[in-house]
Amino acid sequence: MPVHQIVRMMANGDTVEDLLAEYPYLSREDIMASLDYAAGLAEEQVTPIEVANL
Repeated sequence: MPVHQIVRMMANGDTVEDLLAEYPYLSREDIMASLDYAAGLAEEQVTPIEVANL
């Protein structure tokens, strides 16, 4: 199951327990790993800009 599907279902109000009941091949660890992965993708990356000496 794609990560985006798990995240979208939870965003629409499904709980971890709902997902576990509906998709018995998923584990709680699978769901938590999917959420952690999605959170990592959503993190803002700050890249410093070097200022040239004028």
